[in-house]
Amino acid sequence: MFVKPMRPLMFGSQVIAAGVVMQVNDIHGKELLTKGYVEESNEKEFQAAGDDAVDVTEPETEVPTTTTKSTTKATTTKTADETKAE
Repeated sequence: MFVKPMRPLMFGSQVIAAGVVMQVNDIHGKELLTKGYVEESNEKEFQAAGDDAVDVTEPETEVPTTTTKSTTKATTTKTADETKAE
């Protein structure tokens, strides 16, 4: 579904300016129309916009995170009686 925001909208970390043609999935587009955030557009406008058009149907790519393995050893505390026994 092709829509045009009537005011700036935020998608994830992207801010879409008012009037920029964008493509969204049908469910999200209908929800935005119902709330009055966008007006319907068409594929011709989307293609004519070229690089200014935004496709938000694909999920944002996640930043790869590195995982580290914990290398700490469990520490035990000895009581006073245990210290004397050694």
